[in-house]
Amino acid sequence: MRIAHRVRGGFERSGIEARIVDRVSAGVDLQAAVLDTLEEVRATPGAIVPVDDIGSVVRGKVDVEGRVVELWTPSHPSIAQVGLLEDESGTVKFTSWARSNQPWLAGGEVVRFQNVARNWYRGRVSVALTGWSRVEFPGVSAQRLG
Repeated sequence: MRIAHRVRGGFERSGIEARIVDRVSAGVDLQAAVLDTLEEVRATPGAIVPVDDIGSVVRGKVDVEGRVVELWTPSHPSIAQVGLLEDESGTVKFTSWARSNQPWLAGGEVVRFQNVARNWYRGRVSVALTGWSRVEFPGVSAQRLG
């Protein structure tokens, strides 16, 4: 398993290797050392986690990147936008709250959501953009204004 490929951001590759070596040196078997290190890296603020890992990250806020593949009409005036974000691992529902003053998203855009809140509804994880969240547009030279 390549942790640096599974989770972007967080630790540098050399830091990941050092943590695995330290765990193995302390008597932890290699597979457990790799899995423990993966959990540690995913829990690091700033680490971009794959969509299918959002539910298993131990912290309440996550960073995720993907393409907006679907937008729906919000069901309540307190919701600015609601839709699906997709990466190579899966899709997740996102909600942008009106009071959060986030940029307006268009279908097909590649976005990076930082510090989004994880929520659970009927056993499925979703993410919510709050006033503490940030939206970036990778590949765009300057951050888009909302």
